[in-house]
Amino acid sequence: MELDVMPDKILAYTEERKRMYLILASAFTYPEREIVEELLNEDMLFSNSDQGSADNVLESMQIEYTRLFINTAYESLLAPPYESYYRHEQALLMHPSIVMDLKRLFQQAGLDFVEESYLAPDHIAVEFEFMSYLIEEEQECRKSNDEMKLAAILNMQKNFIDSHLNLWTAQFFERISLYTDHVFYKKLSQIGQDFLQNEVGYFKSIIV
Repeated sequence: MELDVMPDKILAYTEERKRMYLILASAFTYPEREIVEELLNEDMLFSNSDQGSADNVLESMQIEYTRLFINTAYESLLAPPYESYYRHEQALLMHPSIVMDLKRLFQQAGLDFVEESYLAPDHIAVEFEFMSYLIEEEQECRKSNDEMKLAAILNMQKNFIDSHLNLWTAQFFERISLYTDHVFYKKLSQIGQDFLQNEVGYFKSIIV
């Protein structure tokens, strides 16, 4: 059941939630020039004092992203951006049960995971992008007043947070904070953690 909130306020809030998930998804993919140029426009991620030239920021982010997330053998990564690492005692890459469940959820939402994708299904950026997709579906339901589908989509969002994101991202963000002094990635880890805590509270307030 959803609380009685003004529709325009709900739509504005869902748009902000979708935007945050998309920003986080972009920020946790490898920082190509186009991505970095878009992120530089986000005041919450970059203050004027953080910014040098775009080329310097790009190089700095690429070096640190590689060091944190992809530079060594999987078992030795400083902050593995994969759900399987944190939820399996042997820290396996792409643990079958986790990956199968993610693919099932993607398919249930009407998406097929592209096996040729360079990101694994349990990569943090993929999971954030999936949430942005579910929110976009929520927006369409609200605009068309499809209450039955809306309830199902909201439950999918809540269940995905409870059964996936909320089970490992706190440890992931903590490892980033522990192993980096890079202003952008330290700030990003705090923003991500705060946002997901807000998401948990949000769903407690609207679904009973």
